[in-house]
Amino acid sequence: MTKRFSASSAKQLMACPGSAHLELAIPGYVEPDRDDAAGAKGVGTEIHAALEPLAHYSTPDLGKLHRLVHAYAELPYTQRRLLAASRSECDAWVNSGVIVMIGSETEKQFHEFLVSIAALKLPPRTLRYLGDVIVYIWALFVKHGMTRRVYTELRMTATWLPSQPTTTADLVVVSDAGIDVVDYKTGTIFVSVDDNDQMNFYGWTALLKLDPEQLYYEVGLHILQPGNLTGTTVSVRNLRKWAEQALAADDAIAAKDLRLIPGDHCTFCPANPHSRGDKSVVKCPAKMSQLYPALIDEGEILGV
Repeated sequence: MTKRFSASSAKQLMACPGSAHLELAIPGYVEPDRDDAAGAKGVGTEIHAALEPLAHYSTPDLGKLHRLVHAYAELPYTQRRLLAASRSECDAWVNSGVIVMIGSETEKQFHEFLVSIAALKLPPRTLRYLGDVIVYIWALFVKHGMTRRVYTELRMTATWLPSQPTTTADLVVVSDAGIDVVDYKTGTIFVSVDDNDQMNFYGWTALLKLDPEQLYYEVGLHILQPGNLTGTTVSVRNLRKWAEQALAADDAIAAKDLRLIPGDHCTFCPANPHSRGDKSVVKCPAKMSQLYPALIDEGEILGV
């Protein structure tokens, strides 16, 4: 099955065109069974869902919510479960001095958020991560002010590519102050926001969708993962140059370029024997040669 160019596969496909046609490039290759609800992937999906309502919070409420979540993370598990199960207990705890000066509607909103994250049975370190994410989003809301437009799970079509793949950005904030694109990652593998093909894909596609006249000079790109909450800005000029490279990769996929070019982009490729994702039975010969080079040079022995 041909893999379409996408945000998540951009790095791999731009570096290794053959990875889009593994069943053609590797004799006997069969796609592995995939379960997107298993393990860390399933938890990540649930955390994404829990964070989605934050887009509708006011800036002051976000500033209070992060203090609430950080305080909640330090409670024993039995007390966290009790607060989530009882609205009255939760309200009493909130008003005991954890945060002050909130109305009844905000109390209800905060309790609903605690219920949503309590259902996930997350460890304290992940709860602290959620608190840190809330702080980060609060800062973005402050930057963009009251005129901001906030999009969660923004569905986009990359009309700038012939294959027109679809993608979804976790959070996009737009105002006269510019445009910022946020991607939540819950995995433990460090992901740099600098020169990140996936984030460039999100940024360029969001820019064309929300600012087709390209009035902004740069786009803010942000990766929020445990222990790594970072952002950078990329000029529209550099994003346009990146898009030209992505367009060339999309053309190579359409032309069925079967070159297998191993490198650090192989991390989640199913044909990589050391893939950090789902693994296929048949492995990539180019990656195998890179990892396990032949000890004997047959050419030298045969004199050729």
